[in-house]
Amino acid sequence: MKKTSALLSLLLLFSACASSNTDFIDERTLDCEAGQEVSIQAGLDIASTGSELSDDMLTMLVDVGNNSHDEIVVKFIRVDQSSDETEPYRLRNGYGNYEQTIPEGENHLFKIPMTGRVQGVRSDQAMRSRRGLELNVSVGLENGDVYRCKFVVPSPRV
Repeated sequence: MKKTSALLSLLLLFSACASSNTDFIDERTLDCEAGQEVSIQAGLDIASTGSELSDDMLTMLVDVGNNSHDEIVVKFIRVDQSSDETEPYRLRNGYGNYEQTIPEGENHLFKIPMTGRVQGVRSDQAMRSRRGLELNVSVGLENGDVYRCKFVVPSPRV
């Protein structure tokens, strides 16, 4: 009887050790703050503005800095505008897949093509009253970490 309960205890111990890693956190979502292992800066480069009825061609510039003591690998960058249906200028989401290694202490500049346009009837007064376009930039790393940053950039049609 003692052998059976000892064997059963060992089996339970091994099965617990062999369970999947779903109990462990394998990715983190981090807000951008000073002093983190990854720094992110962003800006909007206006390649060309279209007419009132056509899209503007834009490039989101995202500078990713590696402040850690190891290299990092950027897997994706996503840019989307904070949802505000009253915003007269709307950007279409931008996305890029990468396999970009950034060595310790270095930066890399990513360029994400985007388009945008004025929505509805343009009101110069409404455009000037806005403090800018509110954007969310997400940078995903190979280790599963995702850094989410909020930026305000000037509207291309001010």
